[in-house]
Amino acid sequence: MRFAPERFLQKWDLDGFDKGVLLAVLAIYAVMGAISFYEKGTDKTTAYFRQLGIILAIRDLWTKVQFEFLKELMVLKSTADPKAGEAVARERIRALAEAFCNDLDKVATGELADWRTEFLASLSELEAAAKKGSEDITTQIQDVLKTAEKAATDAKVSAEKAAADARAAAKTAEEAGKPGALNLALSGDFDEQVFISVDGVEVTRSSGKTIAIDRVVPGLRKISAHAKKGGKDLETARMVDVKPGLQDLELVLS
Repeated sequence: MRFAPERFLQKWDLDGFDKGVLLAVLAIYAVMGAISFYEKGTDKTTAYFRQLGIILAIRDLWTKVQFEFLKELMVLKSTADPKAGEAVARERIRALAEAFCNDLDKVATGELADWRTEFLASLSELEAAAKKGSEDITTQIQDVLKTAEKAATDAKVSAEKAAADARAAAKTAEEAGKPGALNLALSGDFDEQVFISVDGVEVTRSSGKTIAIDRVVPGLRKISAHAKKGGKDLETARMVDVKPGLQDLELVLS
């Protein structure tokens, strides 16, 4: 019904009708499963047929012994001297009764053995089912514990990594906040003083060729030097990646 053509379903107004059929089938399976579970749990049907077999076996034994009794009575009546054959007939009837009791005991003993076998088999099935269920539950618990342990380990590793990243970021931020310093070495001759600028802003003047510049903001900075030589302007500049801490820089005046 699910794979039937849509035109057929629309024509007969059967669209979605298979859902009701599916529910009915599931209900039938549920009833069958409940009956099967009840039967397996109570063993009513097996016990009924076993009892019926025992009743039929006892009936057959009793019918047989009745015919034997009748035969003995007929033999006794047909004898010429009933009193003489009475003792013999009584002994044979006693033997028949004893044989009937022995046969009845065999039937009862066989039924007990069958019941015991089935009972032990049922106990074995229950033990196997309980063992399997216990093993499954143990396996599931172990899997859950392993998953939880792995999750805890992963969380610990993630936390340690996050802490390390945080420390590294804090260290980087701390270092980024520190000012830079330059030991500037000048090459070339110049008159009087040289003017040193950082990003176009004059920061110091010096007549020497080794100049210390402090408190430089880290980052890309333009370091310039301006001086004069015999009336001629000298100028040089370099882009420097200033980092926190001290670093050396050389400039050539020309």
